[in-house]
Amino acid sequence: MQSLSGIIYCRTRDSCSDLANKLTQTGKYGFVRAYHAGLTNEKRTQIQADWMNGLISIICATISFGMGIDKGDVR
Repeated sequence: MQSLSGIIYCRTRDSCSDLANKLTQTGKYGFVRAYHAGLTNEKRTQIQADWMNGLISIICATISFGMGIDKGDVR
């Protein structure tokens, strides 16, 4: 089975968190985390590093995430 990696863009911080929680609860997508300006710098850095290293499969993010992201398995 091929690993899944992606970004889902949401309009609000709350919708990022809600969707990440719902997707994680399904168990189909591995670890899904929210990424937005309401998180501490340390938390955002850790989430991004974990995603880049394949520990998190999907990030639910506001549009602030993704500028300049270069990850080979994301199109």
